[in-house]
Amino acid sequence: MNKRIPAAVLALTLLGGTAMAANVSAADKLFKATINFTAGGEKRAGYTLPDYGYMYGPQYFGYTYGWVYVDHDEVDFARNQFSIILSTWERAAREGQKELRVADDYRQGTLVHLYNNDLWEIEIPNGTYEVELSAGDAVYGIPTQDSEKKPSGGLVIDIEGVEFFNGEIPGVNEFLVVKKEVTVSDGKLSLHSGSKEKIAKINYLTIYKDGEHFVSVNFERAKDYYMDFGLPYQKHPNGLTYGWNGDYLDHGRNHWNIVMKERINVQDRDFRLATLMHFAEGAVWEIEVPNGEYEITVAMGDPVYGISGQTGGQDNGGADINVEGVSFIENAVLEKNEFIVVTKTVTVQDGKLTVDAGDSWDKVAKINYIDIVQTKASDTPAPSASPSPTATPAPSATPAPSATPAPSATPAPTATPAPTATPVVTETPAPTATPAPSAATTAPTATPAPSAATTAPTAAPTAAASDAPADTAAPAPTVPSAMPKTGMGGTASSSLPYLAIAALAVAALGTGLFLRNKKAN
Repeated sequence: MNKRIPAAVLALTLLGGTAMAANVSAADKLFKATINFTAGGEKRAGYTLPDYGYMYGPQYFGYTYGWVYVDHDEVDFARNQFSIILSTWERAAREGQKELRVADDYRQGTLVHLYNNDLWEIEIPNGTYEVELSAGDAVYGIPTQDSEKKPSGGLVIDIEGVEFFNGEIPGVNEFLVVKKEVTVSDGKLSLHSGSKEKIAKINYLTIYKDGEHFVSVNFERAKDYYMDFGLPYQKHPNGLTYGWNGDYLDHGRNHWNIVMKERINVQDRDFRLATLMHFAEGAVWEIEVPNGEYEITVAMGDPVYGISGQTGGQDNGGADINVEGVSFIENAVLEKNEFIVVTKTVTVQDGKLTVDAGDSWDKVAKINYIDIVQTKASDTPAPSASPSPTATPAPSATPAPSATPAPSATPAPTATPAPTATPVVTETPAPTATPAPSAATTAPTATPAPSAATTAPTAAPTAAASDAPADTAAPAPTVPSAMPKTGMGGTASSSLPYLAIAALAVAALGTGLFLRNKKAN
């Protein structure tokens, strides 16, 4: 007697096989990453935390912060407007149009869009604080109309229930900076948006305690490159493991304020060339990567000071850069705003890509960024866990504040697609986004997300930004579920083990049916 395996069970088995095959295929993808070296944690000024739109959880410098409902990096809600700002300088000289600048504070050249009913939080001790919040957009301003061509309502933002903005609509390259006193009683400072979707845009938030700087947060984009601030070798919130053989937080520089004030036209309008990291004597930088062959691009230069061949009146021999023992740059001496960009092929055999400054004197060599593109995988797997480089003694980190019970969650925002602003300038395309690897720093379980994302018509042009190019928004996201995050906006998949078990069960069932049929016949 012949028996058939039910179609549903067979389909489940095939689905499990497909999922497993897809998983193997994803694991075989070649590694890519772009690292931008910059300032970010200067102790003399208090910590400046980058917020790249990630979900609430442990992030940089021991702080826990982020977005409660939706991963703003996943839906591409953050912006870095520097390339567009620099392009207006060229058009102004050529066509007589107005230049755009953010000379007062480079942090106003970056921003994040907010959903309606959005919620951002940072864990800090209970107490009374002064909070400064900047809102605006250097290129497009705040929209005057929503997606239905109705009044946008402007900025509506409160922090700890204290009103910061209520209907203001700053125009192109106009910013509102408000500083008010708030009280934290639940261990978290909470920022809430009552604005319509993608109407409100914030640049930075600074917290003061007893008149002293406590911590700053800069809202910016990280889809095109990941940041290095000079931290010792460690796993980062973006999922990558990289860093230095010591604590070099004070060796980073961000020259954007000087670039804007002195009107330095950085090469190729590349944001990364206005930031850099000095190599201390003996400093080594590494990143964990799969073994294989890589095409590496390294940039060196300084838009403000160049690279001098003299130190204390002595010839220092210029600057060197080596990658995996291969010389990329040797004895470089560069003028202000002059750069060397070199691409070569190297082979990684120990699971780490290593960069050093050779025989360069202390702080002579400077690196702006490194592009890492794997071109061929190795048959030899990288070590499963590689120890970090021996670090020089680092200053004790600012302790993460102890958490007190969190407040009940504010209702989640309803996501709709962003309005499309009318052009002011021609936007230079951003660099190709580098996908983050699957490995991730442990992050918290996401707060339950909104029930669904709705689709709305494109917004009418912003009156104040009548000449701007369209600030095209990503499609309305499928709101992430409350699954554990795996780094750059990903979620941990729990279905594969069950599919594998189902496949084994079906195989066992098939064997049993075969033996039963054989016995019956």
